Amino acid sequence: MTGKRYEAINDQLRGKPGYDCLFRLKPLMEQILTACQAYYQPHQNIAMDKRMVATKARISMKQYIKDKLTKWGYKLFVLADSSNGYTCNFSVYEGKARKPSGKGPSFDSVVNLIYVPSLGTGYTVYVDNFYTSSLLFRHLHGIDLGLVELSGRIR
Repeated sequence: MTGKRYEAINDQLRGKPGYDCLFRLKPLMEQILTACQAYYQPHQNIAMDKRMVATKARISMKQYIKDKLTKWGYKLFVLADSSNGYTCNFSVYEGKARKPSGKGPSFDSVVNLIYVPSLGTGYTVYVDNFYTSSLLFRHLHGIDLGLVELSGRIR
């Protein structure tokens, strides 16, 4: 299917299942992610967190997080190098997951950003209590990654 034809079909699906609200943004996102991953190998400690990208656009994807400096905008789930904050991978929160795993949004957001074939193993992932679960710990341990909650407790 050609780009213009898919764009027209996608526009017709607005507000219905199957609509891709990031359709026009995905080519740029893919270029940024490719550059982030191609030119940098993170240190042993990586962190998972949420970031806000400010916007004044009137869109359904706009989120509010009271504890962030930028309170309104696009919410990103970000995997970053703990030593310098370099972004290794990210995803834009689109609302409720279209294909949830049944293990929870925090589990899904971490697992979807950690791609072991390109990242490797032996890393320690630092998270806050939003992401912490015994299920996530067991999953990461199974692929030779550690998990540490920022409060300092190891799970």
